[in-house]
This record gives sequence, C-alpha cells and structure tokens, in this order.
Amino acid sequence: MPTLNESGVPGFDVSVWFGIAAPAKTPRDIIARVGGEIAAIDKLPEVKTKTAPLGYDLKFLDSQHLADKIAKDHARYGKVIREAGITPD
Repeated sequence: MPTLNESGVPGFDVSVWFGIAAPAKTPRDIIARVGGEIAAIDKLPEVKTKTAPLGYDLKFLDSQHLADKIAKDHARYGKVIREAGITPD
C-alpha cells in the first residue's frame, strides 16, 4: 500500500489531539483558572506514566494556542480536501 506521500500528498501528517472548550462568554479569569489547573495536571509524573503506554504525549496548550492550532488545522485540512476534490454526499 503506498504512503500518502507516494500517493501525491507530500508532507501530510495527521495527529490526534483533544481539547476542552467552554461557552464563548465564559469569563477570562475562569478560563485562565481552569487552564492553569489542567496545565498542572499535565505536568504530574503519574499522568505521564499512565498515558505514555497508551501512546499519548500530552502537551498542554493554553486557550490562545489551542485556538491557533484549530485555525491552522482547519486551513491545512481544508486545503487537502479542496485539492483532492472531496465533497460531502
């Protein structure tokens, strides 16, 4: 079976990520507090020990960096979809 690169999609790289979202009008201080707590949990050695065997390499992104990642992925995958001529049925 040819790789995606061999199939005409050079540089294509897919990774899985998970995010936690809050309603749009959630106060910034609440977002910051929840984000800080999640960042602290992400750094706990026992979390890394339990998630690494499952293939997860956890990397916390604050709300702005997650928003940037979503925008980049949307643009990147949208380009691939358009160039491949993929349309919804």
